[in-house]
Amino acid sequence: TRVFVHGQNPSGSAAMHLAAKYPDMISAIVVSSGPIVTASYPFENLQGKVAVMMLHGDMDDQNTAAASERVTKELQDHGVEAEFHLVPGGVHLTAYLTFAKEIFDFLDQH
Repeated sequence: TRVFVHGQNPSGSAAMHLAAKYPDMISAIVVSSGPIVTASYPFENLQGKVAVMMLHGDMDDQNTAAASERVTKELQDHGVEAEFHLVPGGVHLTAYLTFAKEIFDFLDQH
C-alpha cells in the first residue's frame, strides 16, 4: 500500500521527478548524493504527500554535500517534509548502504 523510491546520483533526479508526477502514489523518496536541479520544480506537488530524505557521504568526492543540503532546505522552505543526513565515512556510491538502518526507519514512518 506504500511505494518508496530511491535515487542515487543522477537517478535522484528521477526520484524527484516521479514524486512530483505521482505524489498520490509515492509515500516517500530517498535521494543519495543527488545534485538536483530545482529550477521550476513543482514543490507544491509534494506538500503533505511525499516525504524526502536526502543523504550524502562526508567523503563523497563526486558531488558536494552542500548541494544536497541546498535541495533539502528548498524542500523545507516550500513546505515539504524533508530531512538531510551527512553520512560519516560515506563515499559516493556506498553512503546509502552504510545508512540503511536509518533509511528503513524513515520509510517505516511513512
